[in-house]
Amino acid sequence: MTFSKKISNFWYHYKIYIVIVTVLVLIGTFLTVNLITKPVYDVNVIVFTESSVYDADIEAVQTAIAEKMGDVNGDGKVEIGVKALYLANNGASGTLYEQLTLEMMKGKTTLILCDENCARTLLNYGETVESLNGLVYPTCFDGRGYKVSTEALGVKESYLLPASFVIFTRNAEENEYQSVLNFVEKLPPFEEETE
Repeated sequence: MTFSKKISNFWYHYKIYIVIVTVLVLIGTFLTVNLITKPVYDVNVIVFTESSVYDADIEAVQTAIAEKMGDVNGDGKVEIGVKALYLANNGASGTLYEQLTLEMMKGKTTLILCDENCARTLLNYGETVESLNGLVYPTCFDGRGYKVSTEALGVKESYLLPASFVIFTRNAEENEYQSVLNFVEKLPPFEEETE
């Protein structure tokens, strides 16, 4: 029997096994690469505003938080994951609440930055946020969040960001919660402009 006939005979008898093994190896390779290359964020942040903001603003928030927060998980890299949600795109609908809840349940959402209207919406939906009562801070928002100016957060130039944010925390492990407290303590209190 010639070599080509041997190959043809082998393929005839074992093609289903070869196809199954090839598919399993491809799936296994895909899952392994995905698992290895998936970033492990020090902090996951949701920026929840009334209207959409530019990507440059979101990147500025991400950079500002990274500079103040530092390496929380001890891997030698500071990586902050930011997801932006916009109230105007969804209205005060159940869909927005579902999207917000889904984002909070994915992984670990440690920080939530909201403008005041969205902070009220978040609390009106009954979302559970952890209290930041460990801080001696004059700018408490509803007993659970703290109000800071966008500039104090470290964002020097923004296009569509609100003048101030209310900061909440959620689903934080102990070291992350302590990092959030340390982060918020570094921020100067928000002062309303008086005329």
